[in-house]
Amino acid sequence: MIRTLADIAAARARRAFGRPSPPFLMTLNITNRCNARCKMCDIHGWPQSDELPAARLGEIVRDPALSKLEVVRVTGGEPFLRDDLPEFFRLATERAPSLRFFYVTTNGLLPDRAAELVESAGSLARLLHIQVSLDALNDVHDEARGVPGASERAMETLRRLSELKKRLGFHAGINQTALKSNLDQIEPVGRLAESLGLGHSVFLGAKNHEGKTDAAPGGFETQEDMTRAEIESFYRSHAAAKGSPAAARARALSAGAFLRDVSEDYLNEGGANRLLRGKSEPAPPCMAMFAHFRMSPGGDVFPCSGLRGETAGNAAAEPFSSLWRGPRADAVRRKVLSCPGCWIECDINPSVFFSGAVVPWFVRKAASDKEFRRRYFVAARDRDD
Repeated sequence: MIRTLADIAAARARRAFGRPSPPFLMTLNITNRCNARCKMCDIHGWPQSDELPAARLGEIVRDPALSKLEVVRVTGGEPFLRDDLPEFFRLATERAPSLRFFYVTTNGLLPDRAAELVESAGSLARLLHIQVSLDALNDVHDEARGVPGASERAMETLRRLSELKKRLGFHAGINQTALKSNLDQIEPVGRLAESLGLGHSVFLGAKNHEGKTDAAPGGFETQEDMTRAEIESFYRSHAAAKGSPAAARARALSAGAFLRDVSEDYLNEGGANRLLRGKSEPAPPCMAMFAHFRMSPGGDVFPCSGLRGETAGNAAAEPFSSLWRGPRADAVRRKVLSCPGCWIECDINPSVFFSGAVVPWFVRKAASDKEFRRRYFVAARDRDD
């Protein structure tokens, strides 16, 4: 942990001079293919692209410039449409010496594929962090995801992951996107997560996020028009869900759950400030192309969803080390530094941690917010007792 904090401080200092550090996190859009038709995402309509096979991805992650890679975040599209995902996991764990988290987000429509990844991981399953989308316990989820029966298939995936988690000790949880139609489902979904021993993360659906063709720098707007009362209702429900004894126990038992909840609280505070209070804070320094990056299915390296067209090169066409330190990457970094910023959750999240901004924020919250202290410290103390 001390080494990581020192590396983060060094990365923040290097960014001030426009210089990169070895990346800590890679977000891999492993495929643009998707078997859902989610109303809050349009990736299912994107043109299909070449997909680097697992063996080639494994060659990329062994590059010396990625020797400090701690997190591989696999998204899509739907990652489990790639039948070689278990092979890529194996190669990443063999060739990325600093790897601590292999994070997969899924719509949960392929329970057999999800179980296969975990079972094939064996003792290395502890590195897995799998988040399954589930917005409601009824057909509201099916409507949001554009697939009849989606809720039951997602729940089957969650039940199977819950059983495997008891044996193999990895992290699994629910990602819930809050819309006007499912504000009454936050607590029921939270209770399901508790009954299965899984995590539960909740965010407001946003107009501007990684699955949108027109994702761009800018402020925070909800996916659907919502009244102030509806937005306030969401944040009250979120606070209640995160203040539950089950959520507190999960944080006390799992570093992954603890970090996930810290990040969720940070991002939801930023969302509430932007939507309800007219304040653009917190606002972490963007570390895209300085400490983390995205890669397309075909190997194009770019900073984030909002600057998807700003490509630094292709990691399949040249060594990643050359690309990361090359003139095209430097030009992209200058654009990142001049960017007005965004509140795209999946792009902000890496910068929350790898800028170090989360540390002073957490200390301030712990010092000033009694409820925050109760959630993060009292539960851990009670568990130890």
